Amino acid sequence: MALADDQQFCLRWNNFQANITSQFEALRDDEDFTDVTIACEGQRMQAHKVVLSACSPFFKELFKVSLCFITFCLLITGRYDGQVWLH
Repeated sequence: MALADDQQFCLRWNNFQANITSQFEALRDDEDFTDVTIACEGQRMQAHKVVLSACSPFFKELFKVSLCFITFCLLITGRYDGQVWLH
């Protein structure tokens, strides 16, 4: 069957909203594909940057800043020692 050039078709996922909501809940409960650890009051929680940043401007801006581990360690160490050694 040949299609005319001006024909368009839309494929729609009927239960998309319900499915995506249940999949986000499943992602929260399963630590597969987590890429960030949030620590608060001595507790840790695994999460997904894309989900947090989609729902929160705070997390979106936080995750845009990309620090390498060594730079991050220097910043933290400097807060304890009052000095940072650069080589």
